Amino acid sequence: MTAVQAYSAGQGDLLLQTLPQVVKAVSTWIGCELDIKVPEPAAPSGGTDLVICLPLTGEVNGSLVLAFSAAAGCFLATRMLGHEQTLPLSRLGLSALQELGNILASGLVMACEEQLALSCQLHPPHTMTSVPTNVNETVVISVWPETNEEMHHIKVYWSMTD
Repeated sequence: MTAVQAYSAGQGDLLLQTLPQVVKAVSTWIGCELDIKVPEPAAPSGGTDLVICLPLTGEVNGSLVLAFSAAAGCFLATRMLGHEQTLPLSRLGLSALQELGNILASGLVMACEEQLALSCQLHPPHTMTSVPTNVNETVVISVWPETNEEMHHIKVYWSMTD
């Protein structure tokens, strides 16, 4: 059975099974409430200014892609680093967002290994100029600031290939 067949054969959506635990830890770390939802098919996609891609290889090949608006990227980088981040994000600000991707993708890698008995390796994240066309939007993580600031969203895309 291939990785895609194992994933599709009643195993459920690994991303939705894995993310709540990881998101809870990130929420505590950055001091904001985070919420996960499956987007409505007709929901507007909103702006995507920052894209982080984390390739996976091994018995599972694919990628996890995080897409942020500029405001969401600045907000999260500021919370993670503890000091104000502005556009364009510094190398340190981008590195913080890449680390967020590492944390989310690590949970996915562990789920592939534990639930599907498939090994995969996570490769270093890199920034992209747009979301690849071969991925599907799976979930949206909403970031709720404790003030009356605008809510931010992280769009999470997941693809698995044989």
